[in-house]
Order: sequence, then structure tokens, then C-alpha cells
Amino acid sequence: MTPSRILLVDDDRALLQALPELLRLRMPWVAADTCDDAAAALERLSTTDYEVIVTDVKMPGIDGLALLREIRARRPETPTLLITGHGEHDLAVRALRGGAYDFVQKPVDRDYFVASLARAIRTRQLSREVERQRAALAHHAGQLERIVEARTRQLLEANAAKDRLLRREQEARAAAEAAQRSLAFLAEASARLAGSLDYRATLTSLAELVVPALADWCAVDVVEEGQSIRPLAAVHVDPALADLVRDARPGGPAAPGAPHGVRRVVETGRAELVPEVSDAMLEASARDEAHYRRLCRLGCASYMAVPLIARGRTLAVMTLATADSGRRYGPADLALAEEVARRAALAVDNARLYQEAQRAVRARDAFLARASHELRTPLTSALGTVRLLQRNLTDRPREDSAVLVDIACRNLGVMATLVDDLLDASKLGLGRETLTIEPVAVAELVHAGLEVVGEQAREKGVALQVAVPDELRVRADRIKLEQVLVNLLVNAIKFTPGGGTVAVEAKAEPDAVTIRVRDSGEGLAREHLESIFEPFVQASPAAASGRAGRRHPPRQRGSGLGLAICRQIVHLHGGAIWAESDGPGRGSTFSVRLPQSAAPGRETASSAVGF
Repeated sequence: MTPSRILLVDDDRALLQALPELLRLRMPWVAADTCDDAAAALERLSTTDYEVIVTDVKMPGIDGLALLREIRARRPETPTLLITGHGEHDLAVRALRGGAYDFVQKPVDRDYFVASLARAIRTRQLSREVERQRAALAHHAGQLERIVEARTRQLLEANAAKDRLLRREQEARAAAEAAQRSLAFLAEASARLAGSLDYRATLTSLAELVVPALADWCAVDVVEEGQSIRPLAAVHVDPALADLVRDARPGGPAAPGAPHGVRRVVETGRAELVPEVSDAMLEASARDEAHYRRLCRLGCASYMAVPLIARGRTLAVMTLATADSGRRYGPADLALAEEVARRAALAVDNARLYQEAQRAVRARDAFLARASHELRTPLTSALGTVRLLQRNLTDRPREDSAVLVDIACRNLGVMATLVDDLLDASKLGLGRETLTIEPVAVAELVHAGLEVVGEQAREKGVALQVAVPDELRVRADRIKLEQVLVNLLVNAIKFTPGGGTVAVEAKAEPDAVTIRVRDSGEGLAREHLESIFEPFVQASPAAASGRAGRRHPPRQRGSGLGLAICRQIVHLHGGAIWAESDGPGRGSTFSVRLPQSAAPGRETASSAVGF
């Protein structure tokens, strides 16, 4: 058994000797340490944990109550037994109130002292046992709490895993359903796109298909020669708002360099996605207050613009938007729209190729008839002239023979020009033309072309003007590009009356050079701006005034292949050629845009349009 250790504090040495002896006889399992002053007792307390402290109430230097307060402050769990003198009952009561366990009066009643000390020791032991049990309970409670927390955490994690699995299953099911809807939509789109060989009808059908399946409204703009943009189709879930889609929609055809919209998509060849269209964006798109009100009426909550690209060329731009439906576009919607646009581009390209093939067949048939006529006429004239010349060698003077020879030469020259044009068109159409790409000074090229047509202009009284920077350069085939320029100048002079002007200008643009030939001549009707680049077509004065003119007026003969050859040469360079006119009698402008990044060296390319 471990002895219980107590501390006896008293300045009465006799008592300090008597009490340990009493404990040895009556409580041998108790070991007592003694001190005769309070300071020594407090020092002992700082190093030893006693079961009970027994102290006198009155001692030199510090009384028992002060010592009791120090003991309670340092060892609040240790019982304190006080020894008081006779007549000190009030002091004993104050000590009990101050936290003393018990008190014993002098002379000490040994039996009471032993009994009181035993109770105090037992109380201290029970207190320690309670503390141990409390600690054990706290330990077990902590373990139980940790077990409960771990189990709760496991249950929460299991539930979270179950929720994640359920969400993934729902997302997978939703994705599968969306994919099924997309496939069904693409199947329907493919069927519609294959239903017509008229690209205008194809694109209109496309706009009608995506509303309301993918959008609340849709617009389709086609890209024509010279990168000009023309609205083609506009569809809204509310047919009454279709005109707003065509005229007031945000992001519609705009000037080059616009930060967003159809023009930007055409210039970059990349789709645009705006998941959330803000009021600030609508205000920035509005031309004025009235236009802003129309935009608000149309509504545009989310927006996509997707290019239709075939063989590296942007054919059209499809704009899709949501309004009252509240739907917001995301990457998946953009991917579906791009796939629809890819299929539509193939359908449009096929339709255009079919139309071009049909035109080529018609042109071939027309050529067979026309070539026979065109070749027969000068040939008959030349043959008759030569026969007359044969008779004149003996029957007429020499000067008449010279006139006949001149007539024969002119007709044979017409035949040679026609044959040369046919040979050029044949080589271009069969892809046998070889380009020699090199740096070309545009000013030198223009002056060389003007020298060729100078005599023709002077004879007709047409003034020639030039505005071309000397430093402007382009990479091209010098001979072929000069052929294009001369052909355009010849046409401009041909259709410009005496006293008119023909001007040549050129300027640098981002990654391109544009050359323009302007004339003050007869002009062109809008419907002929594209057809004049077709083989065997010339815009005569009657055609320019809107009537069905003859292809080759007798006073302005030609093969009808010049502009078609020009277009093929420009396309071989990766450029574009187009015509502009404000109408009959207001002159015409023919523009050629060539990229500055054409590959150097020799290069063989096939033409874009056959004959």
C-alpha cells in the first residue's frame, strides 16, 4: 500500500514531535512532513503534492488564514485541517468559510484528530478517484465522440458519393438525350439541305429549321465577290418580328474592322459566342436611339454567329439568338451550330457547283453556236476579200488592192484574238496555267498597261488618270496581272464615251492590295454586276440600261471571255475581283484585291470556274 503523505505546519515544536508519533502508532500508513513556519510550508507545496495539510491558525509572520488562502490558491483540491487555540471559535468559523476542511482545538484531542485526518485523507482519495473516473469518462466520451464523428463522416461521404453517382447518372442521361436530339436535328437538317440545288432556298430552309429548335430568331447573310455581305434570310418565332431580324438585329452586316458581328466573323473565319448579351452591348450595337428601341423590342439574351466555310472560303454567316425563351448558349450549342453550318456549307457549295456546271454546259452550247458564227463571219469576209484581191491584181489599180488587204487583215485579226482568248480560257479551265510569283511594283504595272491602251484612249478622246503610290508592291505573276489590268482598261475605254475619263488607283489594305479601274461611262445595272464575269457575256449599252442587250454589239466586238479570264487569273492568285456601279449612266468600278502573302516561286493552280 502506498503511504499517504501529509504536511504538518506549526511553530509549536512539541506538537510537531507529538503528532508524527501519534500517526506512527495510530495511522502507520501515513507519512508526515513537518514545517515550523509558513514560508517553508509554501516552498514544500511548490514541489510536493500532499494528501492533507495540517496547519496552526496563528504563526509568526503569517497567520493561518493567510496561509489557508495561499494553500487554496496553489492546491485548491488538497484538504486543509486547522489547529486552533482555546477561545478561537470565531477564527475557526472564518477558516471553515474560507475553505478549511476541519479544525481541531488545542490541547489536541487525539481521537478526533486521527478521525478527522482519516476523513480528510479519504476525502482526498475519493476526490482523486472521482477525478480519475471523470478523466476516464472524458477519455471514453472523446473516443466515442471521435467514433461517432468518424461514422457520421463516413455516412456523409457515402451519401455524397451516392449523390455524385446519381448526378453523374442524371448528367449522362441528359447528355445522351441531348445527343439523341442533336443527331435527330442533324438528320433533319441534312435532309432539308439536300432537298434543293438552289443555294438561296437551301439557306432559307436552314434558317427556318433552326427556329425554334435552336434559336428564337435566326438570320443568314451571304458573302459575295469582294467580301460584300448581303442579307438573305430572316426568321423569328413571331413572324411579325421577321423584319426586325433582317434590319435591326445586333451584330448585323457592318463596316470592316467591326469588333463583333457578321463582318467580324467573315474577316476572321471564326465563330462568335456571347452567352449573355448585356444592355451595354445592345447600346454599343445601336446606331441611334430609335435603333436601340428596335433592338430591345427584338430581344437578344444570348447570341452565336457561325461561318459557313467550304474549300477555305466563307460562303455565308448564320446568326442565332435567344430572346423570350430565356435559353443561354454554351459550348455544346456552339458545337452543334458549327456542325449544322459545316453541313450547310457543303450543301451550298454543292448547289453553287451544280449551278456553275449548268452554266458551263449552257456556255459550252452557246460557244459552239457562237464560235461557229464568230469564226465564219470574219473567215467569209477574209475569203471574199482575198478572192477580190486575186481579181484586182489584174483588173484594178494597186491602191484598191491595199484596201482589200487591210480588210482581210482586220478580219483575220479578229479571228486571231478570238482564238487567243479561247486558248487562254482553255488553259485556265483545265488547270494548266503556270504562275511565276515575284515581287511586282504596282505603279510600273499600271504604267505598262496604260502604254498598251494609250493609243485606243487617244483615238476615242478618253482621258487617263493614275493615282498609284510608287512604293506599293504585291507578289504576283507580272504577265498575268498585266493581262488582267489591260483587259479592264480596254473594257473601261470601250464603254466610256469621248470626253470621259478612266482612272486607275491602288492602295494598301491589311494583308492585301486593291487596284481599282474607274470609268465615267455607261455604267451597269445591279443585276449584271456578277453575270458579266461569266464566259461569253458582255454588258452592252442596252444591258446597262436594264434591257436585254445583245452579247456582242457590232460596233464593240469581242470574245466575251475577257472578264471571265480576269476572274480566273485573280482567283489563281488567291484574290477577288468584283464590279460596282451606281446604275446606268453613272460609270463603273472594277476592283481587284490580291493578298500580299502569295507564295513565291513557280506555282501551278487550277481555275475556280470551268468553261
